[in-house]
Amino acid sequence: MALLPERSSLPLQLTLCLNRPVSFIFVAVLLLLYFFKVSILPYATNAKICELLLIILFIPNEAMRLYWARKGNLTETSGYLSFALLLNALTLTLCVYWALFQSYVLFIEFVVVCVEAFLVIIETVFAIAAVANFSSPCGHFNENLLQLNLLNNRI
Repeated sequence: MALLPERSSLPLQLTLCLNRPVSFIFVAVLLLLYFFKVSILPYATNAKICELLLIILFIPNEAMRLYWARKGNLTETSGYLSFALLLNALTLTLCVYWALFQSYVLFIEFVVVCVEAFLVIIETVFAIAAVANFSSPCGHFNENLLQLNLLNNRI
């Protein structure tokens, strides 16, 4: 019995595997630098609270983004990847905020944010290609032809 061709994206999967530890390090660095900046630099109370909330709310966003992208790629489902692409947009928006618009931006923080944003952009490109591949009628057409050939060979 012939197997159906796999259409999951290896570059996307490798990027996701690389991005998981980088995201963990990214959050750890953001938290450490946040506590450093709050203890050393003069901060308004509302800015302290807002920036801490953004870091804390980034953690489940990142977990869901990586989970949905991985699940969508492995199950070859464009729906999960589409939700992951929406979360990629949110992650890139947060990266732009952390790189340019927060109260105090340290150079090390800027570098870490740029690395995270670069990986998310690469992941977004691979995810868009995977969604196009999973959604293409050519792939389903070829699978249907393969199934028809298998049925004809049995008869």
